[in-house]
Amino acid sequence: MNDQPAVQYGSTTGQREDEDFRLKIMPVSCLSLAKDEILGFCEKCNLSAFEKKTYIDGSMLDLPELSFQPISIIVIIAKMGLKTAVFHRDGKQVTNLFRVREISIEDYLNDRFTKRGYHLENARTLPQKRLAVGAGLVKYGKNNLTYADGWGSFIQLETYLSDAPCTEGFVWGEVKNMEQCESCGACARLCPGGAITEDRFLLDINRCHGWLDVIGKLPETAAHTIGPCMVCQTNCPKNSRWRMEAATVVFSEQETAQLMSIHGMPKNTFPLSSEETGKLLSDMGLSKECIDKLFMLNIYPWTLKDIPHKLRHMFTYSAVSM
Repeated sequence: MNDQPAVQYGSTTGQREDEDFRLKIMPVSCLSLAKDEILGFCEKCNLSAFEKKTYIDGSMLDLPELSFQPISIIVIIAKMGLKTAVFHRDGKQVTNLFRVREISIEDYLNDRFTKRGYHLENARTLPQKRLAVGAGLVKYGKNNLTYADGWGSFIQLETYLSDAPCTEGFVWGEVKNMEQCESCGACARLCPGGAITEDRFLLDINRCHGWLDVIGKLPETAAHTIGPCMVCQTNCPKNSRWRMEAATVVFSEQETAQLMSIHGMPKNTFPLSSEETGKLLSDMGLSKECIDKLFMLNIYPWTLKDIPHKLRHMFTYSAVSM
């Protein structure tokens, strides 16, 4: 470890707040608090085997072995942008709203920690939402998503194990929904799968169209979108400001046809870089302009193979004549 003084984060509480990022640094022992709460909650609520598998098996609830001794967890949120994509085909159009990462959390943290000699280990499988609520950076919504003051739910949340010093006087926060959720109910009324109910804190993932889409079990009769369902977010009053400010990305009929011709994507696209993904799409006949627009929407490589089917579904069931 270097001999420099503790990193300053921009406020006396240790929380960095500016236009794009907010962070807190908690003791690594908070992971044990989160683990006990999550396991106790799952037991108390009598969750199904599928729900337990989803909520617990995919989470890192114990510290992994690392090349350094972690003493802290950095919880950071970044404001995301919104873009509305408009696709055209045979004189009709469909639209799709996308959450877009416009800034780099990794670059931000590297400047403030790695370059000062501290270690960072990205740990996305930590129970991120519970840690962020415990850090006081966000509050839960009735839809189980997390909301930051002034930013709504359109945020990127990341967690890192580190040996950086903790926020001075850190206090672990309790689980609770936003006060507005008690009298609103918009997400519960409009959820297409009826996954949000008054009688339970957790939404029913067996009925959540966003989750069913992720695991490839969204019914054919349901509304399809290129990105997972965001009905609960787009209709939430806490997100109204960002929804109104969404920029528009327009795909011509020719570009839409190119997207609907995507084929032969490799089964494992995770190792692909942006350059490799772009070359793959170019080899399929997509124009540079079309590929650039895809990157503007932050469409993940592993979802590209689903675009043709989803666009066909959207044009069949939800297209509007121009």
